[in-house]
Amino acid sequence: MEEVDVWLTERRPWIVRNSVLLLLVVGIAGLVVAVTFKIHYDVARSARTGELKVLESRIGQLKAEQAAHHDDLEALQRSIGKARKELDAARHQARIAECRATKARIDAEIIVEEVSCYKQYADRYRCDANNQKAKADGSVFGALLGAGMAITTGGGSLLAAGGALLGSSGSGNDECPAVECELDPLAIESAILARHGLAARASCDDASRT
Repeated sequence: MEEVDVWLTERRPWIVRNSVLLLLVVGIAGLVVAVTFKIHYDVARSARTGELKVLESRIGQLKAEQAAHHDDLEALQRSIGKARKELDAARHQARIAECRATKARIDAEIIVEEVSCYKQYADRYRCDANNQKAKADGSVFGALLGAGMAITTGGGSLLAAGGALLGSSGSGNDECPAVECELDPLAIESAILARHGLAARASCDDASRT
């Protein structure tokens, strides 16, 4: 150390001393630059490391969100599938109910039509029977009347026949209502189906399979 100090303190040409000082300054400056570069590199590296961690964290969040959205999408698809099945089941039950209601309505109309037709026939037969009974009763009454007149007046069979004719012409000629229906069940059913715009009776079993 003393030798260095002596060397520095010895009188040298000024160019030598200045060169040495310049070298020292350059060395110190280089050291400062190196330290500064090292610090800047470490800071930049730390920044890049922090950004990388932030990016990795963001990527993890995006993956988690994507997985959550995927789960939500699958849950939504399951809900849609369930709702579609429930809708199909409701439509299925509605078709069966509509088929059964139509069938019951047609059956009821057929029964009403048959009862109405039976009533028309019954009224007609009752009217015919009443006319026949009235004619028979009138004939008997006329014959008795003619016989009585013949007995009281001493007349013959001509008076008796005239009395019978008089009795038969006085009653039993009521006009009976015409029957405007047919008792054939198939004909009644066809008429009712045509009224509903149907060619044949629908099968609710077929509706349940659709």
